[in-house]
Amino acid sequence: MLAMMLAPALFVLARATATGQPGDTRAAAAIGLGILFAFTASGHWIQKDAMVQMLPPWVPARGLLVHLTGLLEITIALGFFVPAWRKPGRVQSDPGSPEGAQPPLRAAANYIGRNRCAKARLTFRGLCSPRTHRL
Repeated sequence: MLAMMLAPALFVLARATATGQPGDTRAAAAIGLGILFAFTASGHWIQKDAMVQMLPPWVPARGLLVHLTGLLEITIALGFFVPAWRKPGRVQSDPGSPEGAQPPLRAAANYIGRNRCAKARLTFRGLCSPRTHRL
């Protein structure tokens, strides 16, 4: 499985070394992960009985659950194959803020921190001190 995941990136690196032109290793890594997820998703149908046995008996509709998680893995694989779906999620914390677009967890942490420092009046020249709200 490790070979399936790394093969596209290694191919791009070898090609870049041979030609002297940079390759898109990020896209190759995404394709490798897509191949890995597609391979593991196939196990949900090929080895269904073994996967059903991994679940405790009290779980209802274990066969259906195995198929649904297989479909979820196929969806994740497609997300790695389609370039437009590879971009990480971004949240605009404040449209006019200097931080601009941020990863969702950082935007949430900054929002919570700004509110916390505003309540505690931890400001410097009317602005929330960066040390009190940044990750």
